[in-house]
Amino acid sequence: MSFPDVKTLLPHRFPLLLVDRITALTPGRSIQTEYYVDPKLPVFTGHFPGNPIFPGVYSIEAMTQTGVCLLLSSEENRHLTPLFLGVNNARFKETILPGDTLKITAEIQAVRRDKKIYTLKEEVFVRDRSAAVCEAVVILKDLSIQ
Repeated sequence: MSFPDVKTLLPHRFPLLLVDRITALTPGRSIQTEYYVDPKLPVFTGHFPGNPIFPGVYSIEAMTQTGVCLLLSSEENRHLTPLFLGVNNARFKETILPGDTLKITAEIQAVRRDKKIYTLKEEVFVRDRSAAVCEAVVILKDLSIQ
């Protein structure tokens, strides 16, 4: 799926849309995406001047957006709004630099169907190495006015 397709799934927009394309999708199970870390991103002016590094929190956001793409790719969830509930066991293993292309994976690890709460196992790869991992917890809600 291309960038316009991703924008139909995610409510995020620049500069916080951190998924460029979906490269693999097994509905209800797993997903793989890519994201190009543009050296012109505003975050690099402050993190860190003269030594820009992609912030760890952005890695978590990119992983969670990938997981949300998986959840919202299902017709039954498409009208729902994803809300981030928390992150567990985050680990950062490689530095991500401007100009890197991230490969991001997510898979559904657990579901509480009655409340639409999902636990996702997520990982970012850079230069063919694992750069970050976490478990994200997301709830899908209907926020439309009734």
